[in-house]
Amino acid sequence: MDFENEAIYHLYNKMGVFSFDFDGTLNNSYYFNDKFFKDLSPKQEMVDLLIKLKESGYIVYIVTSRRIDRVSAVHDFVTRYELEVDGVLTTNEELKADTLLNLGVQVHFDDSMEEVQNNLMKGIKTYHVKPKI
Repeated sequence: MDFENEAIYHLYNKMGVFSFDFDGTLNNSYYFNDKFFKDLSPKQEMVDLLIKLKESGYIVYIVTSRRIDRVSAVHDFVTRYELEVDGVLTTNEELKADTLLNLGVQVHFDDSMEEVQNNLMKGIKTYHVKPKI
């Protein structure tokens, strides 16, 4: 089952707290050969999923590992694309699992395999979002 169908399954089964990473998940930025390529255009299928979840009444967070001094770009993205979210949080370059657990997140979407594996080890259902390249 792919993550969109899984998210729809959770919608019908009332699992209500979702979260999305920012870079590479909600936008098209990516890493290649240890270099970061910034592309803040929306990754439309993920943005559409976020909107669908929020419109269905679920709690939706954006959780990024960006440094605190770089989180304003996330707020700008939310404003620019008129996204309704319940919060934007940063882990300030730390792994996200503890933050997700504290928020009660049941399903998380992320482009980082390190995050996916760490979250799964801590019992958080996490889907890997494929990078742009």
